[in-house]
Amino acid sequence: MVFEAEAMELTFLMFLSWAFLIQNIFDAIFAGKTKRVPHMVNPNNFLNFLIFAVGFFYITVVYKVYRYDTWLKMYSPTERAEVYWDNYRDSFINENALLLTYAVTLWLKAFD
Repeated sequence: MVFEAEAMELTFLMFLSWAFLIQNIFDAIFAGKTKRVPHMVNPNNFLNFLIFAVGFFYITVVYKVYRYDTWLKMYSPTERAEVYWDNYRDSFINENALLLTYAVTLWLKAFD
């Protein structure tokens, strides 16, 4: 059951990372209001999009693949964790590679 709870806590971090991409909307609005040219195509914005894409993919994997068949049925927390573990074990997605990609992109963003 701890395994499922830790994965759900990690999805919260993925939602927070969307702020990197959302800030580009405000940059474009500010550039439009001040009559400046927005610099939307640069490596920083590509990195923001990559953080968003990897985070969104992880959230989709956790909620769609690992939590499959646990939304409409009333399971106890232990039963739900067992279904989560079975779905995790049978999944073809390499979660370690996905989280490593996410960590590398966040480190690149930190030193940008």
